[in-house]
Amino acid sequence: MGHYLGQHFLKNKSVIEHAVQAITPQPNGILEVGPGAMALTNLLIESFTPLILVERDPKLIQPILDKIAPFTHVSLVHRDVLEYDFQSAYEQFQGPFGLISNLPYLISTPFLERLLPISGLFTKVYLMLQKEVVEKVLAPSGPKSTRLSHLLRLFYTVESGPIVPPNAFAPPPKVDSQFLQLTPIAPHISVEELTLFKKFLQQGYNHRNHTLSWFLKKFLIDSPPLSNQKLEDLSTFDWCKIFRYNLKTKVYS
Repeated sequence: MGHYLGQHFLKNKSVIEHAVQAITPQPNGILEVGPGAMALTNLLIESFTPLILVERDPKLIQPILDKIAPFTHVSLVHRDVLEYDFQSAYEQFQGPFGLISNLPYLISTPFLERLLPISGLFTKVYLMLQKEVVEKVLAPSGPKSTRLSHLLRLFYTVESGPIVPPNAFAPPPKVDSQFLQLTPIAPHISVEELTLFKKFLQQGYNHRNHTLSWFLKKFLIDSPPLSNQKLEDLSTFDWCKIFRYNLKTKVYS
C-alpha cells in the first residue's frame, strides 16, 4: 500500500518498537495490513509468531517476497484489505489473532467499518491513524462523536495510544497521527441487527442537533425514559435502548 493511498511509512525506531510491543505476544498469530517498507514487519518477524502480511501495492510485492523468503512462519497476500477475507486468517492461525497496521489515511473509515461484524476474529487491533480520526472515534457523545464512534463501541473497547508527530514518517504527513487500540467485547447487538442499527443511527445523526423529543415525534417512535437532550449527546447505550424499543418502526426504512 504505497503513498498513492495516503500511506506514510514509519521510520522512528521507538515508535516502531512501541507498536510491536503493543501487539505482542500473540498465541496464534499476527496479521499486518500494509507492511510497505517493512519497518514493523522486520521486528514482528523476530517474534517467530506466525505472520500474515496483506499488501495491495504491486510494486512492493516482490521486494517483500524477497525479504521474507528465509522465514517459513511468514506469508504474503497480495490484495486490497477492503476485499480481504479475515476469516481465512482465522482459519490459518487456528484461532483469534492480533491485527496491526500503520493504516493508509484514505481507507481509515471503511476499514474500521469492516471490523464491526468480525470482532470475534481478533484478540486485539492496534492501528495508526490520523489523530483527528482517533479523537472522533474516542468521543462517546457530543459534537465530535460520529456514527462510527458508536458503532465501534458495540463490539470493542476503544482506547487511545501515543500521539506520533509527522517527523516519525517518510514522507511526513501534514498532521499528527495517533495509535488506536480496539479490544473485542461481547457484542451489544447481534451481527444480524447491525444493518438495521446502522440505518437507525444514520437517521439520528442526520438530525444530530435536534432533541430526542423532536426525533421521537418526527419518526413516531417510542423511547425508554431518557432525558431530553440533543441527539449527538446520547450515549451508545442510549441509542441501543431506543433501537430495541423500535425494531419494526419506519425509522429504519
